[in-house]
Amino acid sequence: MSITREINQNLENIRSLLLRNTRTKNQVFQRTFLLKRRRTEDLKRKSQETALEAPNLVRNAVGRSFITQSMARTGKSFLERIMGFLGYLTAGWIFNNLPTWIALGKEFIARIQKGREIVSNFIDSVKGTFSGIGKVLNAALTNLKELDFLDSKKRLEKEWNNMSTQMNNIGKSIDEGYKLITTPLFDDERKGTYSEEQIPELGTQVKEEEPKQQTTPTPTPTPQPTPPRQPTPPAQPSTSTGHYPGKNQTREMRALLNVIAYAEGTDISVKMPNNGYNTHFAGSQTADLSAHPNIVKRSSGYASAAFGRYQFMPKTWISKGGACKAGGNIPYTPGMSMSPANQDEIAVKLINMGGVTQAMLQKEGFSVNVSSKLSPEWASIPNARGQSHHNQPVRKYETLKQLYDKELGKPTPSQQPRQTPVQPQTPRVSQGQSKFESDILEFREFRKTQFGASSKRFPTSNMQLYQMREFGVFGSGNYNIHPMADDTSYEIHVHKGAGHWENRAMDIPVPYKSKEGDMVAEFWRRKGYKVLWNNGDNVHDGHVHVEVPPHKTAEFFTLTRQMPSLSQERRGPKVVVVEQTGTTNTSSSSKQTNIINDLSSYVSNISKSMLTKLGF
Repeated sequence: MSITREINQNLENIRSLLLRNTRTKNQVFQRTFLLKRRRTEDLKRKSQETALEAPNLVRNAVGRSFITQSMARTGKSFLERIMGFLGYLTAGWIFNNLPTWIALGKEFIARIQKGREIVSNFIDSVKGTFSGIGKVLNAALTNLKELDFLDSKKRLEKEWNNMSTQMNNIGKSIDEGYKLITTPLFDDERKGTYSEEQIPELGTQVKEEEPKQQTTPTPTPTPQPTPPRQPTPPAQPSTSTGHYPGKNQTREMRALLNVIAYAEGTDISVKMPNNGYNTHFAGSQTADLSAHPNIVKRSSGYASAAFGRYQFMPKTWISKGGACKAGGNIPYTPGMSMSPANQDEIAVKLINMGGVTQAMLQKEGFSVNVSSKLSPEWASIPNARGQSHHNQPVRKYETLKQLYDKELGKPTPSQQPRQTPVQPQTPRVSQGQSKFESDILEFREFRKTQFGASSKRFPTSNMQLYQMREFGVFGSGNYNIHPMADDTSYEIHVHKGAGHWENRAMDIPVPYKSKEGDMVAEFWRRKGYKVLWNNGDNVHDGHVHVEVPPHKTAEFFTLTRQMPSLSQERRGPKVVVVEQTGTTNTSSSSKQTNIINDLSSYVSNISKSMLTKLGF
């Protein structure tokens, strides 16, 4: 009985279990079917929404075509379609401004390269400084060993100068690094500061050239014969019109104008052509003075559109009624030309507007007060604290004061004595060629191959770049122009001769603080000459000063008979020179002979006195 009951109980349990499993499977199947149906309905709803929201133009033109069906099959929600639209819009904006991003990328790469160069120079300068300290100590110990307390061999002075140069380079690298970080990506003309690439504004469309419309030629009456048109003559420099800086101004105002030109690097310090009236910022030239050129130039991390002897900015020139060419955000503006006379006149107006008057100049001269009043208009003139009003490189007040006093005592060109044109005097020298003359011929070829200048002597009415100027014949007894020099009217009419530093030196104009100047300076240094160039004195940054050391005059100026004759070269073409009366011309060979005789007699006397003291 008990066994039967247990069997029935087990069967009941088995039946319950089967029913429970069947019920569970049914629920799972129903839930799966429900989810599948909901998913299908959701897809259908999305496809219907997409079809309804499709453009009517597409649906009306194509009907329920492949385009609408494809959109219906995407099954995207409203939010997804909005995000997709924004993505396409962003991609189109980026693509439309692709030239801007490329230009910015080039500027970024240029800054990275500049930064790498600055870091490299900084490391080299630090190494050079520590090395220079060791060399200075070594030179000092050597002088102590040799009891050379006066440093007669200039050993200590040389190493000290080298160490100082390296220390200055450290400061220069730090300044360049600061400029690299703080300088804007582009200037007012939207040109990259370091890459010099034009950076378009965001959203700027590149204008495509419209095709030229073909016009049907209309019959015109037969024109009357006219004489052939003569070519327009090139613009003449100011010297051809008789104008000189500060003409028709008082001597105080004329001296002040020369000081401003010197401070701006356009005249005295760099000997620019045409007295600096055609000079851009950084030293390049423009012959057309009909209007302000309005062109931005760059140099040493700075960019400026300043032009003329007094470096007028375009807006300053326009404000005074001057003409200006279109450039940047400035349209073409008609007005007066930038003739030398107009430049002088506007400069005087700016001086007066700054509070500097003729009475003030007569009373104070170039005082600190005058310098401070001019500083806001001209960045290179210092204020009362000796700094630039615009945080730019500035001239020293003492230097400008000395120049003003010097210019104040100069007569005007109209007051100078009248010169008589004569034939150049050929010094009586023997046949042959000196090292100095040979180097001159070699530099002529150098300037032709490197800068495209003439390989021959080219005298001009005004100074030009890479000319060898302001040197006379060594030992001639006067400062007349050397027949191999590229003389100009400056030496003839203003300088009253050309030579300086005992006719041992000459000047070579180069672009302001340029790589070309570095190349010229290195050329003459390798030849053994003393060179002054871009050395921080604010004088030799627009021309290279080349000088034969005093102890090398015999080596550099002695003629070598084995070399070809330069007698024809020394005669040179006919030029106007200024003869100095009352001087005795001594030939180079005779003077050198006298020097040698004096040295021989001096050595002989010393030898005799030493032998006498020794008892011989």
